[in-house]
Amino acid sequence: MIVAGRVFHTNLCLIPVFLLAAAVLGIGIERASIAAPLSDPVRQLRAQDESIHVSSSMAMLHGGDWGTPMVMGRPLLFKPPLLQWLTALSLKALGTRLLAVRSPALLFGALAAVLLFQWGRREASPAAGAAAALLLVSNPLWQTFSRLCYTDIPAAFGSVLALFSFGCDSALKRRRTLAGVAAGVAIGVMAKSVAGVLPLLVVVCYTAAAPKHFRASWRRIGVLCLLILFLAGPWHLYAWLKHPKWFWADYVEVQLLGVGLQPSAVHRNPNPLEFYLRRLALTDPVLLTFAAIGVVAAARKAWEGAPAARLVLCWLAVDAAALAVFQARNTPYLLFVAPPLALAGGLFGAPALFGKHTSAAGLLLAAILGLKAINGDTLWGLSFGRAPAIASQQNLRKYCERGRDTELWVIAPDDEFYGITLPLRKIRYVFPDPDGSVAKFIPHYAYLGVTMSASEFLQLKMRQSHYLERLRDWRVSSPAPLGSAILVRSSAELESLLKSRTDVDYYMPPGLVKLEPLAATHVIEEAGNRIFLLSRTATDAPTGACALPGAW
Repeated sequence: MIVAGRVFHTNLCLIPVFLLAAAVLGIGIERASIAAPLSDPVRQLRAQDESIHVSSSMAMLHGGDWGTPMVMGRPLLFKPPLLQWLTALSLKALGTRLLAVRSPALLFGALAAVLLFQWGRREASPAAGAAAALLLVSNPLWQTFSRLCYTDIPAAFGSVLALFSFGCDSALKRRRTLAGVAAGVAIGVMAKSVAGVLPLLVVVCYTAAAPKHFRASWRRIGVLCLLILFLAGPWHLYAWLKHPKWFWADYVEVQLLGVGLQPSAVHRNPNPLEFYLRRLALTDPVLLTFAAIGVVAAARKAWEGAPAARLVLCWLAVDAAALAVFQARNTPYLLFVAPPLALAGGLFGAPALFGKHTSAAGLLLAAILGLKAINGDTLWGLSFGRAPAIASQQNLRKYCERGRDTELWVIAPDDEFYGITLPLRKIRYVFPDPDGSVAKFIPHYAYLGVTMSASEFLQLKMRQSHYLERLRDWRVSSPAPLGSAILVRSSAELESLLKSRTDVDYYMPPGLVKLEPLAATHVIEEAGNRIFLLSRTATDAPTGACALPGAW
């Protein structure tokens, strides 16, 4: 951020570039509810993680531990909490609204476009910089995630900041270069764990391949690593000391070793690079075309000794290798390669296509941006925040406004965890799990009682002291996490579960169980293609029960 601030200070013309990028990326930022946008438009997957990030940010804001993100009463240590910190601060400054929870990503998305513009201008011309920035802001995925409370855009910005700084001084001779690279890597690490280290690997790759007079000494790289450790290390040490077992289980065993190196059966085909290449071709063929031409041109210039070309190729090679090694196929990971692809397309692809008339590439890309905006319903179009509504979000919002004084159990959920962002008394999720696969996804949740089978939950009173002892051993003293998720193997098991608690409300699809036996204890209300079973012993208290803006 130091380098970014210096760039703005010495180049006031970048302010209009930032404002324009923020305006383009921010259109419709409050149009879709939390988690409603599509994180993978090909598979039509919703942005489910946004609910989790927003919930943990709100917990911090309302008296929680700022060092330990919490969701549904349990620590959330899969990633460092930079996003939650920024979101909580934004909520405090702007109030409870979608603009607040999504503005950190918007800020980082626009700043990345500015740095690409300045990079292209520094190495070639303003037209090349404009082409690179336009390729980035017109990318549908960059557009979508710049309007979401997700970790990917902040982490991708960290890469851009680090390598922009490094490109100014690849020998790392100046202190501000060290500070800029270290800050960029630290931002990436604090947003998305080890993925933030990728620009450091690019620095190492470039240093190993570059001529002596263009590369840093290994001593300077050692100093850089110490600076990164100084910036990103304290939280990791804090989390390790406060919740050692939970940190190891979440951060290392599940997030790094489990999800990253041991993909599930659905993630075995196609191979990772083929998966991402297909996604890129479907969502942004323009970026892919310019980048492909740019890579060829950059390879030619790198052979001739151009430092910028070598750096861009190293950046793409390291990111591609990371995507190939990390086995989880996740479309948002394309956001890490979008900036180097845009830079390759603008800095090398546009001149290769248009020669000295690079400004024509900017005009063409501006026209393509308009075409994408007109065709917002296509995979390659720009939706500007439009997303198909999730009926359960509307149903749960109306339920919240009633101010019910009991728990709500969401059965066979389709709300993308939207319910945990609402001020409900307590919410649990009940998942059908006929083959027992859900319980295996995060094994320590079952051990700690966060995830329970229906039979275990029915015996919770007898087992509670046993689970509380385990939670205390993991440095959690509250019983709040117990039974956050309940797993049922059959309709008979679900029926027994529902009959066991006549004092709670249920939200479920019809047809899972026979409703007649429950009519004596619950009022049945239709809610579109689902139903509420409202406990006759609970009451409504609607006054100010769900003080959230209409767009939430």
